[in-house]
Amino acid sequence: TITTLSSTSFCPPQVDITGKHLLFEPFVPGETAFVYEIDLSSGAIVPMDVPGQQELGCPAVNVGRPSVAWLHPVENGEEVIVTNPDGSNPVVLAQHNTIYDPMWSPDGEILIYTAIDDDQTFRPLYSHQDAVTRFWPRDAGLVVDYTWLPDSSALLVAYYTQTDAVIGRLPRECVVTGGCEPTPLATFDIDSGMV
Repeated sequence: TITTLSSTSFCPPQVDITGKHLLFEPFVPGETAFVYEIDLSSGAIVPMDVPGQQELGCPAVNVGRPSVAWLHPVENGEEVIVTNPDGSNPVVLAQHNTIYDPMWSPDGEILIYTAIDDDQTFRPLYSHQDAVTRFWPRDAGLVVDYTWLPDSSALLVAYYTQTDAVIGRLPRECVVTGGCEPTPLATFDIDSGMV
């Protein structure tokens, strides 16, 4: 055991770029989020000063390049902000009503996330390489989860259509430019649970 915590994480914990610290954001209802750095060798827990001061949360560590994507609350929603690993030099990439699950490609070149704006039932996927692109076609289905292939060549997406639960593949080019339909790899009964 490295350390013991009394709360679950608000977002998935992330190992920092050095591989020596775990970034952990406890879920405490009704309180402002705060990110802690846990030393993986000693278990020492230290609050991250800069993200706390800037109200940055849900860190997504870029292991391919030295940066971190964060979510930042604003008056009309949330922003995606990218900083240096220590939280300095913030750059706003996009703003939406609600943002979920930011994730970098393994090579560190593309950030993807789920966002909701006006239509609360559809959750489109967005990517950012040089600009923000809405790449998941609305008629493809309702996205449940996604992960990159280790070589960053494609994104695997778990989603529901009107008739099936599907695991599909989108090539990297489609994630960056949009306009592509996913290639189904496996199809399951719509009552199958996908978590």
